[in-house]
Formats: sequence, structure tokens, C-alpha cells
Amino acid sequence: MPSLPRIMIVLWSVLLVLFQVLQSVQHAFGFAIQRSYLRRHRHPPRNEVLKRDSHRASSFASVFAKDGVLYRQSVCTKDEMESIQQELSGAMKSLTQEQSSIAQHRFCASISKQPGSAILDILERGSIYSLVQRAVISSLVDSSPKIRLSQNIPVEVRLYQKPGASMAWHQDDILYDPPQIEIVFTVENTSDCATLWKVEHGLHSQETHPNSLLMLQAGGPEHCVTSLRRGRRVILKCAYIMEGATFLGGENYKYQFGESKTTSGSQKKKKKR
Repeated sequence: MPSLPRIMIVLWSVLLVLFQVLQSVQHAFGFAIQRSYLRRHRHPPRNEVLKRDSHRASSFASVFAKDGVLYRQSVCTKDEMESIQQELSGAMKSLTQEQSSIAQHRFCASISKQPGSAILDILERGSIYSLVQRAVISSLVDSSPKIRLSQNIPVEVRLYQKPGASMAWHQDDILYDPPQIEIVFTVENTSDCATLWKVEHGLHSQETHPNSLLMLQAGGPEHCVTSLRRGRRVILKCAYIMEGATFLGGENYKYQFGESKTTSGSQKKKKKR
């Protein structure tokens, strides 16, 4: 019969072998889990990123093409917002009340299109431009149609602050062929007024947030701004056109822009939005 010390040595050897086997299994299993985790969480290849961006751009384009309206928040960077607010602090000193059968108790001033304007730079090359460009293209390719800021339509700051400030239901006049894309960028909004627009699937109401953008296709959805009772709302208003678009002008101005000019000179008209 084996002695007790010998039995203990055998048992110890068996336990040691089992421990080594368990360590090997644990290592292999852990490595498999790590590889699986890395596969799930690795940074996607550049071509996957481009496909995802292209899909997002196509989604923007499909929504805008279907409804003629698109609303997006968190558009500009922090630096861009600070630049816009700083430039507007000066421009708003020249605000005057509009005379319009559509806009009530609203104030307006034109933004200079002179070189050095931070607002102009953001509209021509910054985040606002990039979002609008993505919304009107079907894919991220160099041959896609390009947009540019209209030179015939002014860039304006508009203020809703006086009680009763509002905008009646209307459809934007078509001033270009193909029609321009009109932009409402909200800089500040502590008001209780809302922007409403009609689309095929119903009526939409939105209290536009600061740093948000509303795109509207000229000749597209009817829209309005409800009457203000408190607070104030500050917006930038401008329009983009497709490169090569033909400026129509003439009677198509109606109530749209007070500073817009035809090729023969400036002409005062009524405004809207």
C-alpha cells in the first residue's frame, strides 16, 4: 500500500496539471473575447466612413427633395457661433421695422457683404454652407452640383421682439431657375413663437433652437411664424442657388426682400419669413 507522502505527491502533481490546463483554457478564451471585442469596436476603414457619410448626405437629400423643407440643430461650431454673435451685435444697431403685409412688428437689417465679414465667410465656406450642400446632393462625389450664396438676395438679420411680431402663412416666391433655397438660421430664441410648415404628411410646428437651420425650397411648403408674446428671436436670413442658376427678378419679388436688386438697380419690396 502506497505511503501517505507518496499519495500526496501524486495528488499535488495532478492538481498542478489541472491548474496549468485551466490557465491555458482561460488564456485562450480571454484572447478570443478580446479579438471579438476589437472586431466590434475597431475604427471603421475609411471607405466605410465615406459610405456612411454618403448615406447621411443621401438621407438629407431625400428628405429635402420629398418635402422641400429640412430642419437641423447644432449646425455651427462654437467659434462660428461666437463670430456670428459678435458681428450681429454691431449690425443690429441699424435695425428698422419692416413694412410688410405678411411680416408684422418685425425688425430687419442687412449684413455687409464686404470682405472680412465673419458671417459671410461662414455662409460661403463654413458649417452652414456644408449642411446645405449635403442636403441638395445625392452623393459625396466631385461631380455633384454645387451651391453658392445668392448675390442678388441680401443676407439679413431679423428680430422678433415686439409683442405681436409674426409672419402670416405664405409660400416663398421663386426668384431663380432652378428655384433658390432659402435659409433661416436661428441665432437666439427665448420667445414663445413657433415656426409652422405644411407638408404632405401634415402640419409641423417647431420652436427653432439657437444654432439651428431651417431650409425651405422656394415655391415649396407654406409656412408661418406664430405671434410672439414674450422673449425674442434673432435669425439670419439668406438664400443659396445652384451654380449656373438664372436670376428671374421682376414681378417674382412680391413681398420677399427689401434689399434685393435687379440687374438694373435696387428696388424696395416687401419681405417675408
